[in-house]
Amino acid sequence: EQRTLLHNIASDTPQPSADVASGLLDRLLATLRPVDAWLLREVELAQRSLADVAKEAGWNLGLASVRLFRARHRLKRAFDQLEPPTP
Repeated sequence: EQRTLLHNIASDTPQPSADVASGLLDRLLATLRPVDAWLLREVELAQRSLADVAKEAGWNLGLASVRLFRARHRLKRAFDQLEPPTP
């Protein structure tokens, strides 16, 4: 199912269930360092403000912004490295 989701994302076809997408996201986040995965979950999934997350982590806003940028880049790289489905 995750392979189908990956193929569908690449071809702009209708998306499968949220459970499959969530599973793929969990798989991708598991490839990241724990702090990167935590930061992405808090800011992107829980939709908390970066300022609140930075304060909780003890980071200044500039550092948090850079860490978020890099975490997003690592997540994209992990997604790009997934094995494409075989036709």
